[in-house]
Amino acid sequence: MIVTYSNSRECILELISKSRNIANTLGLKIASIVMGLNVSDLANSLSAYSDIVYIVDNPILKHATPDVQSSVLHSILENVKPELILLGGLKEDKEIAARLSAKMNTGCVSECIDIEVEKQSRRILFKRLVYGGIAIAIESINSKPQVASVRKGVFEKASPLAVKGEVIKLDVSIPKPRLELIEVKGKEAKGVDFESAEVVIVGGRGVRRREDFKLLEELKEVLNGVVGCTRPVAADLKWFTEWIGLSGHIVKPKLYIGIGVSGAIQHIAGIKDSKIVVAVNNDPNAPIFNACDYGIVGDLYEVLPELIKEIKILKTHS
Repeated sequence: MIVTYSNSRECILELISKSRNIANTLGLKIASIVMGLNVSDLANSLSAYSDIVYIVDNPILKHATPDVQSSVLHSILENVKPELILLGGLKEDKEIAARLSAKMNTGCVSECIDIEVEKQSRRILFKRLVYGGIAIAIESINSKPQVASVRKGVFEKASPLAVKGEVIKLDVSIPKPRLELIEVKGKEAKGVDFESAEVVIVGGRGVRRREDFKLLEELKEVLNGVVGCTRPVAADLKWFTEWIGLSGHIVKPKLYIGIGVSGAIQHIAGIKDSKIVVAVNNDPNAPIFNACDYGIVGDLYEVLPELIKEIKILKTHS
């Protein structure tokens, strides 16, 4: 059995999607675990995607900390005895994965970007970024069960099954938390939701100055998109704090436009599921032209104003 767990329903659906590929190869079933207060609706909704949904509904779990959640998971999994346990990419999910693997005395791989089954040995192989995102390590776990956390957004969400799975309510002993929750304050959302954007415009090292990103902002306005940058622009030039790519935000927009982006492997891997890729670069040999659907060889400072102008004209006449 493969068991999935996360504090986010979106993450669970991503985990289930990948679990199906592994389960089909190894002949396993998929189970999801839900815990909290008044979570029956969530459990029932997940039964449309999983073969089994285990639910623990208890007032104590309303604001459960990772140490409590890992203990509850451990109690359930001691009886279920799964082959593989996948957890999501939220901060608390990763902490739960580490705590759970320690409780079960087994190995744990964190922040996986892909999981596959080796054909001959049928071993489960976990891929994760190393050396600051410039390389990918392929790892395996010799002990059972295998525990791994998966980066958010790297897999598509699962589609519903033809037949709903079984929902099983469990009565599990819940330990007293080490921390006492005094108050919960909502955190103001900041930053850009790159993962959900339908149009993503990315500036690379071809953009000479930070203030020149105003050209990309103008393009963003006419296309109703978001603006990001590549890793060198953020990590090396320090112009921004976040970037698009395998070691940053992995995006799947309907339209991706790379402005002055060379097309390093790590960046291409982070945009590979984009529906349409457009590249603007003055170097005809830039690697991104091998990965794009439409390419414009030219100076971005000449191309962008004309592109913005033409799009505005098209929108006026549409």
